[in-house]
Amino acid sequence: MEFQIRLAGADDIPEIMALQALSLRKLSKGTYSDGQIESLVRSQGAARVVSFNAGDELIYGAWVRTPIGEERLVALAALLNHRSQIGGLYVHPDYARRDIAT
Repeated sequence: MEFQIRLAGADDIPEIMALQALSLRKLSKGTYSDGQIESLVRSQGAARVVSFNAGDELIYGAWVRTPIGEERLVALAALLNHRSQIGGLYVHPDYARRDIAT
C-alpha cells in the first residue's frame, strides 16, 4: 500500500477529528464501555484542537489515494512539540493492523 506522509495544516483539522473519533469508537470497543469511549472522543477532540491551534502539537498524517483519485486520511500521529512525546496515534479501522502506524 502506498501512502503519503505529510505535516497536517489547519484545513486538515475536520478530517483529523473525524478519523480520531472513528478510530476511538471502532478500535476501543471491548476495551472501554460506550460511555467511556464517547468521553474519550469529546476530551481527546477538544484537547487536540486546542493543542494544534496553540502550536503545541504537530500532526503528521498518512494519506492514501482512493481508486477514484481522492485522498483519504488513514492514520495520524500527534507529536507534542516541546516535549518530544507522542500525544496521540490513530488509525482508520479499515487500515488497522496493516503496519501503517509503525
